Amino acid sequence: MRFRISSGAFSAFVVIASACPALAQNAPAAADGATPAPSAEPAADATPAPAAEPAVAQPQATDAEDVDDGSSKKKKKKNKDHALDEPDAPAPLEDADEESKVEGDPWDNTASTLRGLGLNFRFLLQARYRHTFPATSKSADPFYRQAELELARNGDGWDINRGFFGVSAEPSKYLAVKMVLDVAELRHNKPKKVVKQAYVELRPLPKHLHFAAGILKIPYSIHELDAIARYEFASSGDANAMISDFGFGGRDIGAEVIVSPFSKPRYLTLSAGVFRGHANDETASPIGVIAARLETQPIKGFRVGGGIVSQPRTSVDLSALNTSGKDLLPNPTDPLYPRARTWQKGNAYGVDLTFQRGPLRLRAEGLLGDRVDFDARYGATQWAAAWATAAYRFDLGLIALEPALRVEFFDSDFKRDAGLHREFSFALGTHVYKSTKLVVDVTRMDIQDNTPVIDQPLPLRAVPFNALSYTRATVQLQVAL
Repeated sequence: MRFRISSGAFSAFVVIASACPALAQNAPAAADGATPAPSAEPAADATPAPAAEPAVAQPQATDAEDVDDGSSKKKKKKNKDHALDEPDAPAPLEDADEESKVEGDPWDNTASTLRGLGLNFRFLLQARYRHTFPATSKSADPFYRQAELELARNGDGWDINRGFFGVSAEPSKYLAVKMVLDVAELRHNKPKKVVKQAYVELRPLPKHLHFAAGILKIPYSIHELDAIARYEFASSGDANAMISDFGFGGRDIGAEVIVSPFSKPRYLTLSAGVFRGHANDETASPIGVIAARLETQPIKGFRVGGGIVSQPRTSVDLSALNTSGKDLLPNPTDPLYPRARTWQKGNAYGVDLTFQRGPLRLRAEGLLGDRVDFDARYGATQWAAAWATAAYRFDLGLIALEPALRVEFFDSDFKRDAGLHREFSFALGTHVYKSTKLVVDVTRMDIQDNTPVIDQPLPLRAVPFNALSYTRATVQLQVAL
C-alpha cells in the first residue's frame, strides 16, 4: 500500500509546525481554564504579536558542543560530494559508544553506505603502474649485478596492489562481527594472506570494555593500524614491510582486550593481546607474541600513542617434511634439517604523534626493535626507523587536491655501519567524488653501501644480495566504497 502526501497537506503541516512554539507558550494559560482565542482574533490585538518571533527563533542550545556539532555537519556537507575521506578528524570515541575500538580497519571504522540483510559491505581497489630507476650495482659478480637489478625493480609495471572486500554485522551494540578479504593476494600467488581480518568483538561495556578474537591487527605501528584508504602515498616504505615480515605488526591470529577507563574514552585507551606469532605447528605455543598499545587524545585532533611487542621465546621450525629446494639454508645449524627456520626472541617499541585539524594532517612515528630473523639477518642484531608525513587538502569545486610529503630514515642494521635507508616522497592525490582518488607518487630512496636486501630471495645464500638506491614513480587509482 502506498501513501501520498499532497502539496496542500504538506503546506498545512508546515503552518501547524510553525505555530507549535506559540501554542506551547500559551499552554499555561489554557491550563488555568482560559479558553484560547481563535487564530483570527489575536491578529487584531497587536501587543502579543512580537512574542511569537522569539519563540520560533530560539535554538535553546544546551552547551557549546551542540553548536559545534552543527558547524561540523555544515563543513562535512560541503565536501561530501567528492571527498574520499573527510578532512575533519573522525568522531571522538565518546560520541560513538557503539563504535568498534579494534584498530586496523582499512576504512577507519566509518559507516558503510552499502547495506542489506543486516550486513555492511565495503570495497577498496588499488590499481597502479610503477617504474623504478635503480642505481648501478657495485658487485663484481655479473650474476649478482643482474639479480640486484631485478630485486630493485621487482613489482614494476601494472599491478593490483589491494583488492579488499569487507563485510560486517552489528546485531546489537554489544556484539560485532567483521571480515576483510584481499583478493589481490591471489594475483600475487599468496592464498594464505587473503584473509586480512576476521574476528568477533564483544562489548560488555560499549564505552569502556571490548574483547576481540580471531584474525586481528597486532596493535603496533600506526602505519599498520591507521586506515589505508586514507593513506596519502602509494607505498608504505621498507620499515613497514620489515615490521610485517618479522611478525611485529600486521595481521595475526589472537585475542585482545581494549579498555577505556575514563568517562570520555578518548582520554585513554589501552589495547593488549596475545597472538600466534612464529609459534605454530611443532613449535606451537599459546603465547607467540604479546603486544600492548596505549593511546590518548588529550584534545580533539591530537593523538599520542605508544606500543610494545614482544616475542618471548626463540622458535625453531625444523620443517622436517619440507622437501622444497628453495627453502634451503646456506649454513644450517643442524645438517639433518637444512630447511629449518629460526626466529629468535626479541622486542619492538614505538611512539607516535598525529595532528589533524580541518584539511591539515601531520603524522610521525619512531620505532626500534630486535632483528629476530636469525637466518637472514647476516649479523644484524637491531633495527630502528623514524618517519613523518604532512598532507593538506584543497577543495576546488568538483575535485579536491591533496599534496603530501613524507620522509623516513630506516636502519636495518642499527649497531653497525650499514643498513641505512633514507626515503623522500612527494605525492599528489586528486579526489574525484567521494569514492575515487588518483595518486601520483615520486620517491627517492638512498641506501647505504653493503646493505643486504631485507626480503632475501630463497634459497638463502652465504653472501647476501645488496639493496640498490633508486628513484621510483607510481600512478595509483583507488576506488573505495
